[in-house]
Amino acid sequence: MTKFLVKQSSDRLLFLRLKIKDQAAFIQAYEAHQADIYRFIYFKVNSEAEAQDLTSTVFLKVWSVVQAGKLKGYNTLKSLLYTVARNTVIDFYRDSGKLNKVSLDNQDEPLDIADDKPSAHELVQQDSDLQIIYRALGELKPEYREVIIMHFVNELSITEIAQVTGKKPGNIRVIIHRGLEALRKLANE
Repeated sequence: MTKFLVKQSSDRLLFLRLKIKDQAAFIQAYEAHQADIYRFIYFKVNSEAEAQDLTSTVFLKVWSVVQAGKLKGYNTLKSLLYTVARNTVIDFYRDSGKLNKVSLDNQDEPLDIADDKPSAHELVQQDSDLQIIYRALGELKPEYREVIIMHFVNELSITEIAQVTGKKPGNIRVIIHRGLEALRKLANE
């Protein structure tokens, strides 16, 4: 708990320093949060190269926000970073057209669907619980997956997630609860 409070105080101080456009604070913020933002983006795009590029883009955009003095709309450093990261991923999918819907009924363009499930032997060799959860996360509704990753992987508070997504904290609690229920069902299948 003490480590959490120290990190939270450090983030508040960094955020205050960013408000006065302190370049050293931005570098510290980058060093402190780059890995978390990368992980958040990686879970969404599932590509190391794309996640690295998008993480760099996020921090460039954050620096632009800092330079423009537009930090008043954010309460914490994390809410700023994750809001920009979330919007950057949305822009990435919008620009690249990766959200195209594919019909399985189209006989003109048959799909070759591979079964990527690892064998029982591979699951035993790897950390099977994580593999099952990771696979189940991929099958969750994007809204559930995003909030669960933000809360449990990136350790954002309910309030921070609410600010990032533009939803009320009560809604976030409900989404987390429903997402966990769906995740349990998928993991047990």
